[in-house]
Amino acid sequence: MRVASVFSEAWRNIRSGSSHLLLFATALFLLLGALAASEVTTVGALVNQATAYRQAGATVTTFVSNGAIDGAACQAMHTIDGVRAAGAIRSSTTQPLPLATLPAGPIPTFEATPGLVRVLLPGSNAVPGGVLIPQDLADTLAARAGTSLYTSGGDRLTIAAIYPFPSDGRATDLQNAIIEPVPVTGDFDQCWVETWPYNPDIVALARMTLIADPPAGTAITTGTVNPTLGSDFNAAMLLRTRATAPAWIAALCIGLSIGAVSVITRRRHVAEARHAGVHLPAQLLQTIFETVAVPAAALPAAAIACAMITPTIDTFSTWLLGIRILGIGAAATVLGAGLAVTSIRRRALPSYLKD
Repeated sequence: MRVASVFSEAWRNIRSGSSHLLLFATALFLLLGALAASEVTTVGALVNQATAYRQAGATVTTFVSNGAIDGAACQAMHTIDGVRAAGAIRSSTTQPLPLATLPAGPIPTFEATPGLVRVLLPGSNAVPGGVLIPQDLADTLAARAGTSLYTSGGDRLTIAAIYPFPSDGRATDLQNAIIEPVPVTGDFDQCWVETWPYNPDIVALARMTLIADPPAGTAITTGTVNPTLGSDFNAAMLLRTRATAPAWIAALCIGLSIGAVSVITRRRHVAEARHAGVHLPAQLLQTIFETVAVPAAALPAAAIACAMITPTIDTFSTWLLGIRILGIGAAATVLGAGLAVTSIRRRALPSYLKD
């Protein structure tokens, strides 16, 4: 048979309803759509959990040793694999700044290396010579980046950036403070190191941040900026062990089953056509044409339904996992139908007639 004839026959079967397109497309829509939605929901929840964990500062390890942290050594830790940013901070040698707009109390000040600015503000482009203030203080002062603050003595401070530092369990030192970026030279009190994914082995490198000749008995303590969320959030392991990880296997089995059933339920007609002289390659091609219509009808609707069920997911890589489920199911449906056609034998036609 010519390809055009094969396609014409397949189209007649679809149009007449003998291929049961609506029935199998509905089954594929419900089963694969549910699998895709559950996968996207589960992974999306893990992504949101990881994002909240990072935004809370739980991935920032702190090395504390007052006056004994080498600023350059601390900043150099950003070259270690897995370290996103690292920087040092110390209390300013000046007195807390009395602001003209807040006469009730002076604001504590800190000096920090540029790396710490990147810990607080990923991708920050702070204005050179400017200072950083926390969001709460900015709200109180009705200030924004690029504006100026004035001390009671008339000194002017340009706000380079505003960093988030809410009261969510993290250390309170920087919740109401002014941070002045300074060069990496000199001694500091703390070194902040952000790692993602979190690497507990980073703690073993704490002593690398000490000055060359620390005083005898110098101790260094480690912790996290926000200890309330723990320090063992293993996103990679949670992703590998999620309940929906085998969803692609289920999609494969569903597709194979639906494809095979769509042919087996018509095995008498397939055997009769074979008996009438239709060759297996032509039947196989016709079956592929007919079966492709099943996922073509079901999967766009499944994708739309999945998007409506999980509207808060905004990570494209998460959506790809759901698309993978639908794609595997679609391919398996065609494969299952093709395998079923090849399993039907012309000599079994009498037994098919008895069914």
